[in-house]
Amino acid sequence: MKKLIYILVIFFFGYNAALAQKTAYNTILEANKLYEEGQYEQAAELYKKALSVNDKHIEAKFNLADALYKTEKYEEAASYFKTIAQQTKDKNIKSKAYHNLGNSLFQLKKLEEAQKAYQKALINNPKNEDARYNLAYVNELLRQQQNQNNQQNQDKQNNQQDKNKDQQQNQENKDNQKGNQDKDNKEQEGDNKEKEGDNKNDQQNQKGEQDKEDENKEKKEQNPSNGEQKDEKQEENKEQQAQPRPGELSPQDAKRLLDALNQKEAQTLHKLRKKKTKNLQKVKIDKDW
Repeated sequence: MKKLIYILVIFFFGYNAALAQKTAYNTILEANKLYEEGQYEQAAELYKKALSVNDKHIEAKFNLADALYKTEKYEEAASYFKTIAQQTKDKNIKSKAYHNLGNSLFQLKKLEEAQKAYQKALINNPKNEDARYNLAYVNELLRQQQNQNNQQNQDKQNNQQDKNKDQQQNQENKDNQKGNQDKDNKEQEGDNKEKEGDNKNDQQNQKGEQDKEDENKEKKEQNPSNGEQKDEKQEENKEQQAQPRPGELSPQDAKRLLDALNQKEAQTLHKLRKKKTKNLQKVKIDKDW
């Protein structure tokens, strides 16, 4: 009796397991149909349902990862492709899984990780031309990216050098301006000192002249002036010249004598004219035919 019950239990669980497997298989078929029709989200849901029954079903897992990639769920798709590549022993499936992993990483702009995935795809299947082409394409993008980075670094370095050069030039200009300013200040200071010296000399000269004038003034106050002495001497000379020398006429006497002589001469001429007139009246005058 117990043996019969045991057999019935085994049969029951076996039947349910077979039924579940059949149901999972049917679910995968239905999901494949939706995938072919382009209904990737509905297909992904059915693939997940089938894998909940049998998570080791590689075909369902691979198709699920493809459906996620089609719906642009690249992170989740990359996770499934990576799991498939690690679990399967089939090199052909492994190569395809790495290839699709590389595609997912490429869409995520993880170029270096995609490069490694494509390399692993070629290692497992050197005839995988799609992986070879994608690898070459990624290598070119990485090369361009490296060149761009190098150019950016060079530009950055050049900009820094130009900036340092500008700063150095500005500092030199400031130093030159400061030097010129110091030079101008020294020249101005020298001019001011020279001007102060000239002013001091002028003041000393003015003081010397003033002292000299004061000294002359003081001498004039203490002694008769030379001008007054000269005037007195000239007056004495005039008086001496005005006085007649012995045996000589003074200018006044000479003038009086000259005036008297002129007057006497005039009287004499008058008399002569009067006498001549009288004689002329006695002369006969003849007609001149």
